[in-house]
Amino acid sequence: MNVETVFLGHKTFLLSDQIKFAQYSGDKNPIHIDPTEARKTIAGECIVHGIHAFLWALSLLAARENTIPKAYRVTFKNAVNLNKDVHCTWDRASQRLKIIGQYDELLVSIKGKGALQLPTNQDNLILNAPKKLNSPRKTQVEGFSVGACFESECGGDFSLGDDLFPDLNKKLGAYLTYEIAILSNIVGMQIPGLRSLFTSCEIDIRREDIAPVYSVESFDSRFNKIDLEYSGKNLTAKMEAFVRPENVAPLNCIEIKEKLKFTGRFDGRRVLVIGGSRGIGAWVAKVVGILGGDVTITYSLGEEEAAAVCSDINTNTKSNAESCRFDVTKDRYKDHFNENFDDFYYFATPRIFGKKSSVFEQDRYDLLFEFYCTIFKKIAIEFIENGGSKIFYPSTIAVEQDIKGLEEYKKAKLAGEQICLNLEQSSNVKVIIDRLDRVRTDQTLSISNAPALSPLDAAEDSVRKML
Repeated sequence: MNVETVFLGHKTFLLSDQIKFAQYSGDKNPIHIDPTEARKTIAGECIVHGIHAFLWALSLLAARENTIPKAYRVTFKNAVNLNKDVHCTWDRASQRLKIIGQYDELLVSIKGKGALQLPTNQDNLILNAPKKLNSPRKTQVEGFSVGACFESECGGDFSLGDDLFPDLNKKLGAYLTYEIAILSNIVGMQIPGLRSLFTSCEIDIRREDIAPVYSVESFDSRFNKIDLEYSGKNLTAKMEAFVRPENVAPLNCIEIKEKLKFTGRFDGRRVLVIGGSRGIGAWVAKVVGILGGDVTITYSLGEEEAAAVCSDINTNTKSNAESCRFDVTKDRYKDHFNENFDDFYYFATPRIFGKKSSVFEQDRYDLLFEFYCTIFKKIAIEFIENGGSKIFYPSTIAVEQDIKGLEEYKKAKLAGEQICLNLEQSSNVKVIIDRLDRVRTDQTLSISNAPALSPLDAAEDSVRKML
């Protein structure tokens, strides 16, 4: 940190903070407040509202300075994750605020311009946002009409501002702070709404007693990027957002059967799929069921998803499927599974993508090692002791490739492969190590639509190798 840079403070955002900001701003997009739904998104977990992070940084700055910038260019470079310590710095010479992660990675860049003398609270114009949306709108991409203009009349609970940002409300003004928060509502709840990803905004503080409105300035269908402009009572803003790709849901068993090329049979086989409620695990469970195997799938959070997979198999095949809540990080195998399984597929995984820094992150590696090595080995040994005969371990083709940002993932998977080889040498089980390419599921979503295998092709190949 150079001599011009001042440390302003640090914070660990909690889910409770997120819920309170959602109530304040009215931005209840599940990517910010619903762990079950957020895990199906590109983020893979709940992330902090970008505007929430900006207001926190601005609050720190206003508490320290008598003059703050009048205009801001805010870029949300990387997600601010929950339960991770972040800190904020201020460079007075360049008028730049930064929110930085634990590996010194830049999460939010805030470039200021001009000067605003504090306090400004007496100059605020009263903002009314009487309507409250209970859930984000599911605006379709083809529905974006460039030039369309809308009244800004949706908000949240204004009274929570004194609890969330007491110092900022006193110095900047309660209505100005609230109006900044409503920018999150516009993007996260209205346009683009449900599948939004807020990437940047420009905010210029000024007073004009008008009815707040926002408009669609441009839409780039190549990247699903949308630009909005807002004219309010205490500020104007330009906002940039992307429309996130839709979640990838498995086909039902009838549709899969029509496309299935593999004709092998698993009649009489009892199959355990750890992590079978979603992603490639759900596809594998359905293929096994179609081919005659009885399936038990596990889930950690997705009870409804697991029930839907089992219902599909039980309704549309002659096989039996059941689900079981099983948190691989906490639960004991013997407490949940009394029957003997023939086959065992292991698809438990934390979030793979989304690394923000260029350095090797030891805590990230430790988490991946726990899932792909420690936990897997423990379950595999108990499976073997109960008479199991075949294990499927999904590794990754990335171990053969020079892909930046996956160093921890590749190292953990290679360690898992060695555990598989040791298990096979020390027992009578067959362990299939399959180096899968990227598979198109909700666990591998990306804005860029990176090339990925069909989940059905990947599942069919995985099951074929276990025959």
